[in-house]
Formats: sequence, structure tokens, C-alpha cells
Amino acid sequence: MANRLGLSAGDPVELRHELPFASYGQGPVLVTPFKMARVAAAIAAAGRMPEGRWIAGRLKSAFGRTGQVVGEAQARVIANGMRRVVTEGTARRVMAGTTVEIAGKTGTAQLDQGQPHAWFGRLSRLTARARDIAWHSP
Repeated sequence: MANRLGLSAGDPVELRHELPFASYGQGPVLVTPFKMARVAAAIAAAGRMPEGRWIAGRLKSAFGRTGQVVGEAQARVIANGMRRVVTEGTARRVMAGTTVEIAGKTGTAQLDQGQPHAWFGRLSRLTARARDIAWHSP
């Protein structure tokens, strides 16, 4: 599944040993905010991974595999779980009072040194096309 989503899960032998940590995104799992934004976009688009676009100045680059990466039913289950993150989970306090119906994923990025960083990825318009994908890492 990680390969279909464009995520690196590390060496399979190491992954088996680190599975308890990798199951919640720590240990050998390496991912960028851009990749997680594409995952959120795929969930919002009923499991279809959109083309990734990096836009900086006049440079517009498109990359990443596109296509169906999870089934529509699975994408709905994941989107509903992401909605519950906002309404009753780890993002409920910070998102209290939000007038737009959003779904999200909270996380922590490990570093080799220093304190880890918190992040939050979100999607909105759960029943529409994936147009509003944002990523924030304070």
C-alpha cells in the first residue's frame, strides 16, 4: 500500500522489526508534506491519486504516479475517519468552531536531533472533487 501511495516504508526486513512504530508513521516511514498532501487529495478524490504539482515562481513541475490507489469504499472509510479526527479526535480542540466541514490527519515528524514537529494535513468538501488540500507544519 505504501508504494501505491508513493511513500517510503524502508527496507522490508527492517520494517518487519519496526512494524509497531511504522504502523503509526514513525521509525523507517519517510514522507514529505507534499506526499501527504497528495495522499489527502487521493482520499478526497474517492481513492484516485492526482498528479502532483509543485509551483514556485514560474516553475511548474508535475510528478508522481496517478490513478486509483485505493477503492472508493476504502477512501470513504478513511475520509470519515479523518473527519472524526476533527470532530472528536486529536484535532477537535484546535478545530472547534470551524465553519467549513473539513477532515484531517494530525502527526508528528521525528528528527535526528531536537524536538519533533507537529503537523496537520486537511481536506475539505468531502463529497466534491479534491480542490482544497492544505498542509501546515508550524
